[in-house]
Amino acid sequence: MKRIVSDRPDGEGPRYRARIPGVSPENSEVFREPHRIRGAEADGSGRLSPRAACELMQEAAARHASALGVGYDELVARGLAWVLVQWTLSVTRWPLWREDVLVETWPCDRTERTAARDFLLLDAAGGELARAESVWLILDLGKRRPVRLPEEVRTIRPPRGPLGSGTELARLFPPEPVEESLDLSVRWADLDLNGHVSNVAYVDWVLESVPRDLLRDGRLRSLALSFRSEARDGARVRVERGPDPGAPDGGPAFRHRVAEAGSARELLLARTAFVPAA
Repeated sequence: MKRIVSDRPDGEGPRYRARIPGVSPENSEVFREPHRIRGAEADGSGRLSPRAACELMQEAAARHASALGVGYDELVARGLAWVLVQWTLSVTRWPLWREDVLVETWPCDRTERTAARDFLLLDAAGGELARAESVWLILDLGKRRPVRLPEEVRTIRPPRGPLGSGTELARLFPPEPVEESLDLSVRWADLDLNGHVSNVAYVDWVLESVPRDLLRDGRLRSLALSFRSEARDGARVRVERGPDPGAPDGGPAFRHRVAEAGSARELLLARTAFVPAA
């Protein structure tokens, strides 16, 4: 990447500019994209919101997949689509509004039916802000069933190894006991291109069940999501929260479950962990 002096009016801080967007001179198969945190991406603390962080990384993944010839347009033409199965996000520091960051993403592992992709979010000095691991499958949109990865996906050479365990991410568990629950309706704004609830909408739902003082004064340090089924427009869902007894360092941590109201069909399991206010 080529680093240039900031063009911000206040003249503060460097920013990144790629010679060719998304292409790295060091390794053409690691996708790198510079970004400046916008006001709409910041939460009430003035930092990048968890939803926006996930969106930023996943948009980079979508562009990289398109560059590799296995993106949305290529798959939809064949009646197929990428579907996120698992997602884990670990945060060292949340970047601030107007801060310059760099997203890196690369395919790193696969099985016959799943593909793993990892992410790094870096600051302007190259320091790690956050990392994410993800597992995806390809869905037959007509049959609503996963299919074997197409040959063009299976022949992609991973330019780096996985940050963690590749396609084997940690198992999640439902909350027990349930300490808090809330009912929500799926909105039009929650839907993605495939007509079901976007995975980043679940991030908002899960965090809405967390105590407000912890959201306001603490910091989310990790988020894990395991997608079980899809929700569609107009559905009613119930979001449940309970303590996570397995938190290794004693910080506030929770288990979450999102289910369809009425049928109790499980849509998502999640885990969140926080750094409390100092």
